[in-house]
Amino acid sequence: MSVLVHPIILCGGSGSRLWPLSRQDFPKQFVSVNGQTSLFGQALERTRENPSESLSYAEPTIVGSAAFEEHIRAQVDEAGGRVRQIILEPFGMDSAPALAVAVASLLEKSPSDIALLLTSDHQIAPLRAFQNCVRQAVNAIEAHGWVMTFGIVPTHAETQFGYVEYMTDDMGASYHPVSCFHEKPDQSTAEDYLRQGNFMWNSGMFAFRISHMAELLATYAPKTWQYAQAACSNGVEGAGTLLLASEDFAQCDRKSIDYAIMEPLSSQDKVGLGLVPSAFQWRDLGSWGQVYEAALKHDRNGNVVSGNAVVEDVANSYITSSGRLVAVSGLENVVVVQEPDCTLVTSRTRAGSVKTIYSKLGELERPELASPAAFDAPAEFSEWLYSDAYPLWAKAGVGADVGVFEHLDLKGSPVFPEHLRFRVVPRQIYCFSKWLLKLKRDDSEDLLISELETSLRTLLDYMISTGWRSQGGWVHRFDAARKVSDDRADTYDHCFVLLALASLHEATLWPEARQWADRTLAYMDDALADVASGGYFEDDLRSVPRRANPHMHFLEAMLAWHTVTGEQQFLDRADVIVDMFYRHFFDPQTGTVREFFDESWAVVLEGKGALAEPGHHYEWGWLLLMFDKLRPDPKHFRHALSLYTFARAYGHNLTTGAVLDFVPADAGTGDDAPAAANSCRCWPVTEAIKITGELDRRGITGAGAFRNEMCNVLLSRYLGGPANMQRSGSRPARGSWIDAINELGRPLHTKAPASTFYHIVCAVENL
Repeated sequence: MSVLVHPIILCGGSGSRLWPLSRQDFPKQFVSVNGQTSLFGQALERTRENPSESLSYAEPTIVGSAAFEEHIRAQVDEAGGRVRQIILEPFGMDSAPALAVAVASLLEKSPSDIALLLTSDHQIAPLRAFQNCVRQAVNAIEAHGWVMTFGIVPTHAETQFGYVEYMTDDMGASYHPVSCFHEKPDQSTAEDYLRQGNFMWNSGMFAFRISHMAELLATYAPKTWQYAQAACSNGVEGAGTLLLASEDFAQCDRKSIDYAIMEPLSSQDKVGLGLVPSAFQWRDLGSWGQVYEAALKHDRNGNVVSGNAVVEDVANSYITSSGRLVAVSGLENVVVVQEPDCTLVTSRTRAGSVKTIYSKLGELERPELASPAAFDAPAEFSEWLYSDAYPLWAKAGVGADVGVFEHLDLKGSPVFPEHLRFRVVPRQIYCFSKWLLKLKRDDSEDLLISELETSLRTLLDYMISTGWRSQGGWVHRFDAARKVSDDRADTYDHCFVLLALASLHEATLWPEARQWADRTLAYMDDALADVASGGYFEDDLRSVPRRANPHMHFLEAMLAWHTVTGEQQFLDRADVIVDMFYRHFFDPQTGTVREFFDESWAVVLEGKGALAEPGHHYEWGWLLLMFDKLRPDPKHFRHALSLYTFARAYGHNLTTGAVLDFVPADAGTGDDAPAAANSCRCWPVTEAIKITGELDRRGITGAGAFRNEMCNVLLSRYLGGPANMQRSGSRPARGSWIDAINELGRPLHTKAPASTFYHIVCAVENL
């Protein structure tokens, strides 16, 4: 018979030792550390797996501060929304009252079941080893009726942890009776504990039968138990939450679980408390030194470097920046944490002293104790786009006889290529139409508007006269003389024609924009649509493999046309593509978008088919959120979060913060560390900015901060940095950009492709 275990996750605490990443309004359990899921998110994940056929987890009960309700809800949703109840404390009262309200909420319906009390500020791995320990604790509870704790096998004489003393007996190695709990010792006492050999670190995690813990609370903490029950009974319930009654909750004794329950329980004559030695790795992450040790990767000099940071002659240090460039030279054993509003510099071996700094900032009433204000689109991006990029590409990127140029060099001069992809023409029409719309909305000078309309008319005429085939459909490629070198009708190209014409229609209301859009759609329906299997063929030659990518851009184009016309036919077409996403493109086993398929939409897993593109995950996620606004369905939001989570967790270079071109599609499920691309192009960063902007508007915790980071990456890594920075060497001219960088942040190309401009315009428009 299966034993049902009810997880209880406590997510209180301030995490002051991880300032400035952790703040008063955003404590460490909710923070993403070392690019991983937050500690609270990891605790949620530990309750989603069944250790064995004889043990199953119920939906967890969460106890946390009402001040952090937004963070709790957002991260619960990000983890799949599986939760029994969120109990909100009106103020912090330590862990014993938190335990009491959780037991009170479970007692009526599940008195004989077992509860598992979990912390949310520790890192535990591997999951299977932890689950085995839970199984052993359940066995001990069923055999002896004890309360069980999980002891962490000490690796050194630590003075920042409490200790559990246990009895050595013949009960075997799976669990032991506990004789005493000990508070944080001094150095000599900690060393003595290690020599004795029967001491373990106190993990703060417990397992117990719910009715038994209710009896213990009534015996050892009667006042807390009485008022905890009242706080639940008199609290306000709604939408899966219980806000405790503040007047009752305030009457509880402010004590920890150890003081209130475990110490008196362990001091009685009869054994009532047992310990399971940890067979798993456990990290407190209570200081920057511990964060350094827990990092997944250290360089050859023992450094952990991430974000906008450069080091030289540095060893055994933790350096990270989500704001301005941090350059560190000639130091060892240091921690440097740069956030947009403040910087921490400390010794790695004395990183625990950050708590003192945190307290001092409180005494000084410094605003940096809380998170910085939400990000607004900086003037830098507007200046770059409207003062530099648009004028540059309108002048240097357009030629009377060549339509548009495929590339500009880093100095902003046109590059004469051996070919031109037809799709670049409609992409530039899209960009310039957005500029025209901005000028009209800002009531700019008539002369500038007239000049831009003339340029757009020239580009539209060029696109039609050179690109439309006599048999219908648009060509694919021109040679250096601008003669057609590949006349196949490519679906991807047609999608960008549709998108460009939607933008042109919005900016000008020219009837030709709608006429050519209708003509393009009619051709696609007649010659490119796959009536039997759905979607569109890759081209009129029906080439394989087929790709998800053209369909993503068809969805984008249909949403654009619906936006500018309000016509439902375009939304209906978008609906068909969204349905294809769920049926074919999204792989639920890996949580990724599959890119390549055979002629009947069976996924191709070999070669490039085994890879996932993080940029496309961000892009698909953003489009699902846009579609969700028009035809709401909870699954759109869930899948968008899933794509965002995968790309954020596995899709970034830890040194530069940029988005990797590709990663293995099983990066989130495989046992080995993912072998990712070394190249990071510019466009995926713009897609990250778009989706994080929308998620931030929807209240997803951490999305705004991550958008700030991506804005900084785009500006500093690709667009040449702030306007007042000296430009030299490989830094692009204002209005141009670096298209790709390597794992060290160095440029891989010396020219900027015009096709990337569309992505940057979309990102800045979104900001």
